Amino acid sequence: MFKRLIIISLLSAGIFGGVFWLHHYMEEAYAKAMAEYSPPPTVVTAAKARKQPWVEHIHAIGEVFSLSSVELSPESSGTVIAIHFESGQKVKANQDMVDLSHKVESASMAELIANERKAKEDYRRYQALYKTGAVAKEALDKYRTAYRDAKSRSRALGARIKRNSIKAPFSGTVGICNIELGDYVETGQPLLRLTKLAPIYIDFFVRQQDLSKVSTDLTVKATVDAWPGETFEGRLTSINPFLSKKTRRVHARATFDNKDGKLLPGMFCNVSIVLPNKQEVVTAPATAVTYRMAGDTVYVLKPKAQKNSKDKKGSKLYTAKEVLVKAGQTRKGRTVLNNSVSEGDLLVTSGQNKLYNGATVKVDNSVNPAKAEN
Repeated sequence: MFKRLIIISLLSAGIFGGVFWLHHYMEEAYAKAMAEYSPPPTVVTAAKARKQPWVEHIHAIGEVFSLSSVELSPESSGTVIAIHFESGQKVKANQDMVDLSHKVESASMAELIANERKAKEDYRRYQALYKTGAVAKEALDKYRTAYRDAKSRSRALGARIKRNSIKAPFSGTVGICNIELGDYVETGQPLLRLTKLAPIYIDFFVRQQDLSKVSTDLTVKATVDAWPGETFEGRLTSINPFLSKKTRRVHARATFDNKDGKLLPGMFCNVSIVLPNKQEVVTAPATAVTYRMAGDTVYVLKPKAQKNSKDKKGSKLYTAKEVLVKAGQTRKGRTVLNNSVSEGDLLVTSGQNKLYNGATVKVDNSVNPAKAEN
């Protein structure tokens, strides 16, 4: 009996010892595995920062307008008897646009012209008689006055008849016609709009801190939603000598040739003043910059140590480092980086939301449909 107890005790001790040894072995194996484990690298796209010549631009929002755009109205009432234009037509200065009826005036005009002709003949006859001494000077003066009076009457009526004909005050483009033959129009009633489209002007406002950089005759470029991908070029022609009290900005105006008539009054546009100074700057793809309230950042990639420089497939690995930068202007997909980044630095262009300082990274630009520049 005693021997059985000893044997059972020894067996129990062996079993418990084996269990404890196995548990200890598994703990050590797990700790070793965790120590040797490294998470798979985060896949991102990347591109190098590079130096390039950069011309500074001052950006603003502007509105297109024409200095010559008027509503044409009759100086007297009447019935429309002739329309000499089509909607959207280009017309010349002094071209007839609309004629109103003037039958009564025309009938009176014929009588006045006849009276003027007779008075002129009488005056010339008395001039000849006066030279021969056949009539006194008082008689000559009487017929001279009669002739001048008849002439002024016909001229006055002729001016009133002209008021019934509307002419283009300048060369331009006619708007949509809103009248028809036979319409009765009142004095001062707007009949049509005439607009001069070449040259055309764009008004915009420049910030107070940019005033020292701008001057007249600088190149101004403009884009409008109506013509995507097209840039219009003009000249800065005038700058107000005072600032707006509300916005503390100065009103500026640029002039554009607009020979093709694509810029129309009322269009809103993006304006950029091209400054004359050119400099070398470090730029990166615009997607490399993350904008935050605390400051703009980029992720700079540094090659990992020689021991862990590649993954199992032989791809090169990097360590990500978040760097605070001062982002400048963006143009054609590239942003100026004013500090902390040097030419040739490899920057993450997509996948930043998966990164943290010290993260292991693998670059694969094929995962982005729009491949990053290298």
